[in-house]
Amino acid sequence: MNFQFYVFLHFSSVPDNICTLDTLNVLALFQGRRVAERTNRQLKQQLANYKVPDVMEYIKEKADLYELQKQVKSWKRKVDIASVSCLANLLLQLIATLLVIVRSLRMSVTIN
Repeated sequence: MNFQFYVFLHFSSVPDNICTLDTLNVLALFQGRRVAERTNRQLKQQLANYKVPDVMEYIKEKADLYELQKQVKSWKRKVDIASVSCLANLLLQLIATLLVIVRSLRMSVTIN
């Protein structure tokens, strides 16, 4: 007879008021054992289903990652250059506008 089944039958026939701390400890141990066995089965299943990728596939993925990182770096540089260029154009437009305003103020002062 299975020991776990025997313990279950034995403790199920004992009245509730007679259960001692030892019986509760034994039941807790069996419950913990069941959880550990279930976890162990799941881990064994995962290990059985595990497949190691091919080495060449890994090398290709790493090469692709390296190329993408290079492209990102290149695009960041392009964006930085474009933003500086845009800022420079805005500053030139602002300076040109200020020169036009200063010239018009000088003309209005000399006319009066």
